[in-house]
Amino acid sequence: MIAAIYSRVSTTKEEQKDSLCNQEEIIRDVIKRKGWEPYHYVYKESKSGTKANRTEISKLLSDAKSGKFQVIIAKELSRLARNQEFAMNIIKQLKVIGVHLVTLDGAIDTTKDSSDVTGLFSWLYEFESAKMSQRIKKVIVQKYKSGKFLGSVPPYGYFVRDNKLFIRDDETPEVIRHIFRLFQEGKGFDKIARTMYDKSIPSPSQVAGKKNATPIWHGSSVRSILENRNYTGDLVQGKETNYDITIMKRKAIPPSEHIVVENTHEAIINKDEFYFVQNLIKKRRKPTQNNALVSTKPHEIIHPFTELLVCGECGKHFHYKGKKSNEYICGLYNKLGRKACSPKAISENDLKEVIKKDLQAFSDLVDREKLYAVFNVKQREREKKVKTRINGIKQKLNEIEKKKILAMDRLLEKVFTEAQFKQYIESLDSEILSLHQELMGLENASQQQSSDLKLDKMKKMVDDALAFNDWSRATLNRFVDKIVVNDSEHVEIHYSFSSTQTRLNDLMDLTN
Repeated sequence: MIAAIYSRVSTTKEEQKDSLCNQEEIIRDVIKRKGWEPYHYVYKESKSGTKANRTEISKLLSDAKSGKFQVIIAKELSRLARNQEFAMNIIKQLKVIGVHLVTLDGAIDTTKDSSDVTGLFSWLYEFESAKMSQRIKKVIVQKYKSGKFLGSVPPYGYFVRDNKLFIRDDETPEVIRHIFRLFQEGKGFDKIARTMYDKSIPSPSQVAGKKNATPIWHGSSVRSILENRNYTGDLVQGKETNYDITIMKRKAIPPSEHIVVENTHEAIINKDEFYFVQNLIKKRRKPTQNNALVSTKPHEIIHPFTELLVCGECGKHFHYKGKKSNEYICGLYNKLGRKACSPKAISENDLKEVIKKDLQAFSDLVDREKLYAVFNVKQREREKKVKTRINGIKQKLNEIEKKKILAMDRLLEKVFTEAQFKQYIESLDSEILSLHQELMGLENASQQQSSDLKLDKMKKMVDDALAFNDWSRATLNRFVDKIVVNDSEHVEIHYSFSSTQTRLNDLMDLTN
C-alpha cells in the first residue's frame, strides 16, 4: 500500500519546527517496518487542529479521493482534528473512498476495523483541547491582572515596551487630545474623521504599520478613541473572547467583566474629561425610529445651543433658524405649525444675556478668598494622605522582602517543604505586584503638580467660569444641562450642578 504522511503543529513558532520533522521521521520508520510505500508528498502544516479551513488537510483529502494513496498515517487523531465534528467528517469521507487511517498512538487503525472507537477518541481530543484553551485563558487573565499589556497593537498615541504602555514622542498624543476637544465642541465622529484626513494626520492603521494601511480616517476609529479608557492611565483588557474552540468568531464581553488595572501608565486624557465625554456621547445619541432601545451614533452639533433648548409646552428641542435671524424656534411648531404647539422663538444673543445675568447673581454669592482657603486646606490634606500611604507601602515592601529571606532559611532548615515554600513565595510575590501598582499610581499623582500650582489653576478656573466669556459648545456642556423656554421672557436654566457649593466642589475636583 502507498501511505501518506500527515503531520501538524499548532503554531509557526521556531521551537515547533523540530516537532514536524520528528513526526515525519517516526512515521517513515513505521511505513518501512510495515513494508508499505511512502507517498512522495508529505502533508504538514502549522495551524490549530480546531480549525477546519486548513490548506494541507484539504489537499490531503483531495489527493485521497484521487486514489494517490491507500492509507494515511498520523501521530494521533488530534493531529488531524481536535474538533469532534470535523474529525468524524474526515473519517466518513475516508471510509466512503476506501482510504485507511492509522495513528501511531494505537487509538485508530481502520486496517483492523477500529472505527467504532473513533468517535470516542475524537471527543476526548476535543475535550482536552477545550481544557487546554481554558488553562491558557486563565494564564492570560492572570497576566492582564498583573498590568501587562498583551494586545497586538497599542492604542493610538502609545507604544509598548516590556508589556507596558508609554506615550509616543510624536504628534499622536496631541492628536488624541485634539479629538477629545473637537467632540466637546460639538463635532460628530464623521466630522472629526474628515478633519483628521483633511489635515493629513497619520491614521491609526498607518501608525500601527498595518499592511493594508490607508490615510483615511473613519468615524468608527474616532469613536474607539473617544471610548477607550486606556487613555486615562487605566489598562482595560479582556474585552472579547472566542465562542468556543470550534468557532473562531469572537464575541464581546460585557464591560462589567472587563479586566481593569488602574494607573498602570501615563494618561493622555484626565479621567474627569474622559467621563464627561462618555456622558456627552450618551446624551447626543437619539433612539432609532424602529427601536427606541437602539441609539444612533452621536451627531454633529453646529450651533452652541442646539439640543440644550427645550420647549416648556411640548418638551421638544428647539431648531436653529438661519444666520439672519440668529434665533431658535420650537421644533414641533417648526414641523407641524400652531396646531401642534404655540409659536416660541428666542435669539442667541438674548440667551447669552440671560445666562450672563444668572451667572453674575451666582458670582455675587461666592466668597472667593474663603473658597481658595478651603481648597488649599483640602489639597494639602490630600497630599499628606498620599505621602503617608507611599511611606506605608514602602515599609510593607521591605517587610515582605524580609519574609522571603526568612522563608528561604526555613526551606534550607527543612521546616518548609519545597511545595510549601513555592506556594508561600507566590503569595508574597502577588502582594508585592499589587503594592507596586498602587505605589506607581500614587507617585505619578503626587508628582504632577504642587499645591501652589493647583491653587493658581483653581483661581483661573473660577474666574473664567464666573465671567463666562467663552460661548463654545464645550463650555456650555460643562455648565448647562438644559434650557426650558416658555416664551422669550420666561427662560429656565438648568445647570449641570444642583447648588453653589456642588459646583465649587466640582471646580476643586477638576484641578486634581
